[in-house]
Amino acid sequence: GLVMRLIAAETLGATSVICADKTGTLTYGQMKVEELLSQKPEDALLAMALANEAVIEEKDGQEHVRGESTDKAKLEKFLESGQSLAETLTKMPRIGLIPFDADRKFLASFHRAQQNLNVYVTGAPETILEKSLLASEQKIEIKKTYENYANRGFRLIALAKSSIPLPKNWGSEKPKLDELLILVADLEYLGLAAIRDPVREDVKEALKITRTAGVKVIMITGDHALTAKAIGLELGFGISGDAVATGQDIDRLSDSELKSRVGRLEVVARATPVHKMRIIDAWQKLGAVVAMTGDGVNDAPALKSADIGVAVGTGTDVAKEASDLILLDDSFATITAAIAEGRTGFANIRKATVVVMSNAFTEITLITGSLVFGTPFPITAIMILWVNLAIDGLPVLSLAFEPTENRIMQRPPLSPREPILDRQAKTIIFAVSILSDLMLLGIFLYLLRYSGWELLKIQSFVFVATATPTLINIFAFKSLREPITRIRVFNNKVLLLAVAVGFGLILSAVYLPALNGFLKTRPLPFWPAMFSLLLFPLFKLCLVELTKWRYRTR
Repeated sequence: GLVMRLIAAETLGATSVICADKTGTLTYGQMKVEELLSQKPEDALLAMALANEAVIEEKDGQEHVRGESTDKAKLEKFLESGQSLAETLTKMPRIGLIPFDADRKFLASFHRAQQNLNVYVTGAPETILEKSLLASEQKIEIKKTYENYANRGFRLIALAKSSIPLPKNWGSEKPKLDELLILVADLEYLGLAAIRDPVREDVKEALKITRTAGVKVIMITGDHALTAKAIGLELGFGISGDAVATGQDIDRLSDSELKSRVGRLEVVARATPVHKMRIIDAWQKLGAVVAMTGDGVNDAPALKSADIGVAVGTGTDVAKEASDLILLDDSFATITAAIAEGRTGFANIRKATVVVMSNAFTEITLITGSLVFGTPFPITAIMILWVNLAIDGLPVLSLAFEPTENRIMQRPPLSPREPILDRQAKTIIFAVSILSDLMLLGIFLYLLRYSGWELLKIQSFVFVATATPTLINIFAFKSLREPITRIRVFNNKVLLLAVAVGFGLILSAVYLPALNGFLKTRPLPFWPAMFSLLLFPLFKLCLVELTKWRYRTR
């Protein structure tokens, strides 16, 4: 997946609803005409080839069909019969075209055949039957046929033609769309093309993960309702009661009625870009963060309107420009992975913020305590700079490389208003830090009064005790939910390297004579060194784990 806008990476983590196009996202988008149900197969093949917006391109000496997946399937079926599109268009040149439109639900092509005008039409079966000359009994039988195929998951395309005398004024000027639409009537029904588009192998598991993550998925398609139900059932969508709606059903609902029903929708059939816009709007009024997939020019407004617009890699440039995320492999599974990445990004920002704020609070507590008691500073300015820049900086930066947590897709979506510092983070920063920092301040005051050490040695002790907890606690901060015993401690090599460098810099600052002079530090005896390097950081680690346990059990 290619994220087009950086802010979208965070928004992905808050996604709570995905409106997914069936074709090309849940399925491969590699359609093939598996059956041609026609008493006039030659005319039916002509209708599939001519009422078509796909084109044939030559590349590396071979011909390739380019275009929308349904049009490609129709043209490829024609070519498989051994016929040539170029020769056909030479015999019957095209003089007009009505492109496919989701509202019209048909595509028509107009061809000159001597003194006649041949009209070839393909489209939704119910639309073509309305415009055909068949008797009512025949239409009922055909309806039973295409519904039977639709129940088996086929997409059905009806084929038809008509032939009329060529209008006299068509020779000098190009016909207008209104003139063409009038001629798409009294059609001769030619049959049905049954097209199948296989479901992607990885989609079922991706849908399962997405639903476990608390994200609602709605399948939206232009297919017949029965076809949508069959595919929906295969993919685990609800198909009973209010779970399925058609574009016509949505048209009959007011905005308030759609808002009350949209939460129960699982499958939307015979949908247009307008229906997509209304569904997005209804969800957003309910406070949801909506992702919408699309591939065509007409999808651009819906992609812009959604909180996350998702375009497939094989879609139009207009759809890609309007999107926040492009699926380079067209697969729904990439959306699921992108949501996990978005959640991971937000979680890593929170972890890094907690670490930085914890350290800053420690330094504030020590300096403020010394001012209150009228003592020398427990830690000098140059020591604080060494801690912040040389020691803390690398481990915090390494959290950017932190892999996705195991259970991050088993949590509900984040609210778009979720603060970086939630209640648990504030507890770790303030409550844990106050307890441990007051303890460190007390040790400083004790050493200052009773140890007999020189001030620089005491400051060196506090310096080590201030710097080391970050290098140990950061492994607990790899997850602000899971206990450290269930955290994969060694899966971030950058973090391991940063911690190793951090310990090296601490020991160098205390035990290298050159740095003793620069940082005004002194070497520590064994037991004070062990306390500041290990025992005090482990005490703080226990406080962090106790806080995590409290919030986890709640």
